[in-house]
Amino acid sequence: SPQADCAPLPMVRLPNVAAPDARLVAPAAASFALVRQEIQQHTGLDALGVLADALRQPSFTTVKPGVLATSWHKAGRAIDLNQAGPFRRVVEGGMFRLFIGAVDITAIFEAHGWRRIPVQGNTSEWWHYEWHPEGISWAGAMRQVWDLATLTAAFPKVDWPSVGCTGELPAGGIQAGTVCVLESPRYSSPVETLAGCGPPV
Repeated sequence: SPQADCAPLPMVRLPNVAAPDARLVAPAAASFALVRQEIQQHTGLDALGVLADALRQPSFTTVKPGVLATSWHKAGRAIDLNQAGPFRRVVEGGMFRLFIGAVDITAIFEAHGWRRIPVQGNTSEWWHYEWHPEGISWAGAMRQVWDLATLTAAFPKVDWPSVGCTGELPAGGIQAGTVCVLESPRYSSPVETLAGCGPPV
């Protein structure tokens, strides 16, 4: 039987952040505030004061390459950095490590539970960070922030009432250097693994 713990989590507006919809789910917003403060302390710059994206509505769609319908943005758990920001990119396997001056921004994000994603096809995605350190499934995270009517309208193939609000990373986590192969979700179960993409989405 599904996990019944779908206690709703509030969306929190990120103070003094310019973005199309500058909101994250409460624990992610708290973590973001710590990352922002630490980057500012180490660099003297408020490098996260402008974001390219934060929250997206469940019904959001785009034809842009590399953008998944099942995006963590929709769960209020992802941000896209300002691509015109002061970031220096260093290639690291199929991903990028970001610096401002000599300060490792990626290390600060990761210390607070955020993670990078690999290059998606021809899209570098160096600007994208996600926050789901507890290993919750994407569908479970969506249940925490949206009502069933909204979810059903956006993703009618998912049996939302059966989706629990927990989830675990597979044993061993994500293999370093794994390049995520873009594969469409099948929605055959509440949790599924896409080829090469690490944790269940």
